[in-house]
Amino acid sequence: MDKQKRKQELNKFLSDSGLSSVQFSGLIEEMVFLEENLEKLRGMPFLRVHPNDSTRQKATPASKQYRELLSQYTAIVKTLARVSNDDEEEDSPLRQWFAKNIIEKDGEKDDV
Repeated sequence: MDKQKRKQELNKFLSDSGLSSVQFSGLIEEMVFLEENLEKLRGMPFLRVHPNDSTRQKATPASKQYRELLSQYTAIVKTLARVSNDDEEEDSPLRQWFAKNIIEKDGEKDDV
């Protein structure tokens, strides 16, 4: 996909979620950069096999770099999902209890 087109797509996603794409422009740049590099790395071999003994294999630098970049990419995706509230996860039972028992009670104390 074209770099500019991908940026526009991500900016539209953020604006549809009610967020300013200006706040996340650095994150979007990084995400597009990582996508390009991950695509390039996918075309490279990830294992080096010993010519005389096929049971001896070694990970290539491309595989290590792919794993590192994928980890960074995943963190960015999780961040964008969290701030856009598109993950549609309900609050955990602990958060629900905390909201009900701690936050509501603190509000009542302030009123007194």
